[in-house]
Amino acid sequence: MDSLILCSHCGRRIRRADDLVTTLVLFGISPFHSACYSKVLRGWETLWVSNEPVNGVAGTLVAGLSLLLSLVVLVGPFSFFLFLLLLVPPAMRLYSWLAFERHLQED
Repeated sequence: MDSLILCSHCGRRIRRADDLVTTLVLFGISPFHSACYSKVLRGWETLWVSNEPVNGVAGTLVAGLSLLLSLVVLVGPFSFFLFLLLLVPPAMRLYSWLAFERHLQED
């Protein structure tokens, strides 16, 4: 499954999964080369780009912990709104995998 995934910064094709960084840009998730992501964080675009990649270790950990906490909130006497809010990080992580990561070859 070799899909065409283009870097949001340079516009070139991202070919390998280990070169892909997905991050939140305003209200959407965008793919970057790891080098381009570093350049964007040093530039003025850092106002719009999240400092933490969605597909990084921390992003995956936050998604997992948020999912577990949402299950606790669901069975506890908490609001349904909090439950939905806690599902945002796992949903972003799942979207990142479905839209970008699963189409790239692992090295």
